[in-house]
Amino acid sequence: MPPTEDQDEQFCSSHCLAAGYCCNDYTVGSNQMISCAQACMMRARGSNYEEMGTDHNGTCKRDGQSGCGLEVNGNSYSFCQRCMDLQDSCPFGVQSSEACDFGARLNPPSANPEQAPTMPPIDAPGAGAW
Repeated sequence: MPPTEDQDEQFCSSHCLAAGYCCNDYTVGSNQMISCAQACMMRARGSNYEEMGTDHNGTCKRDGQSGCGLEVNGNSYSFCQRCMDLQDSCPFGVQSSEACDFGARLNPPSANPEQAPTMPPIDAPGAGAW
């Protein structure tokens, strides 16, 4: 039986939270940036790191002027709400494209293993290696 979207959502939320990121409900984004959880769900839904990573001028390369929404692989994501899980490490939500890059390196259950990142995951700021 293939993994469900609920399993992907739980995987993404828990891994991003453990790494110290905020906005771990992929349906809510902030600061016009892609959250870790949103990037992880994009991976689950068919994207790969090479098309997402900021070092590849990918989807994660956004700033506070990038707009409030984006469609990726037929799924809509929004980036102009207030996250409900703010922490000291991210008092305003998504702090930078680093959150997206981290999420894009995760391998949720539905991600195609052949599209796994070709580089090791990065450590989140202020968090230990996962």
